[in-house]
Amino acid sequence: ETPAETYTITIAEDIENGSVTASKTSDIKAGETITLTIAPATKYELDSLSVTSLSSNQISGSGNTKTFTMPAQNVTVTITFKAIPFKSATEAKEVGDIVFNDGTAMSYTTFAGLSSETQEAIKTSAIALIFYRGTSSSDALGAKTLGVGLKHAQKAWCTMEANAYNTNIDTI
Repeated sequence: ETPAETYTITIAEDIENGSVTASKTSDIKAGETITLTIAPATKYELDSLSVTSLSSNQISGSGNTKTFTMPAQNVTVTITFKAIPFKSATEAKEVGDIVFNDGTAMSYTTFAGLSSETQEAIKTSAIALIFYRGTSSSDALGAKTLGVGLKHAQKAWCTMEANAYNTNIDTI
């Protein structure tokens, strides 16, 4: 039997958290260059990409564009995506930093420079605040303690004393 002169590309159907499209999926001749365009969902990135019968060094390109030379057979493209590990240009680092649900943070200096209306709007979308409670060993709490207040009616903190837990009445 004479082999077919053209071939097809099948994109795997069980792709989650993104998609991939091929520049051509049918009537492909062996030796043609195929471009794959990868579109991860928000907060996802390419984890693995494979094309039936090709080794990884036969797939080239960078970022979300990959190319390969079509072999003399039908192929299937399989791709997986993974969640992007949290990386933020703005991370909570200092006392007063306000942390948001997406993991980003705003410095207290930036926050303090905003109008009171903007500050109130920011407070409603914040989930945590890094703060100090107490100022010295003569403070009523006994010592300066660092806390991270999650969004509640009150901030909470622990002293360094065993089993000690204190709350204050400040709100975020």
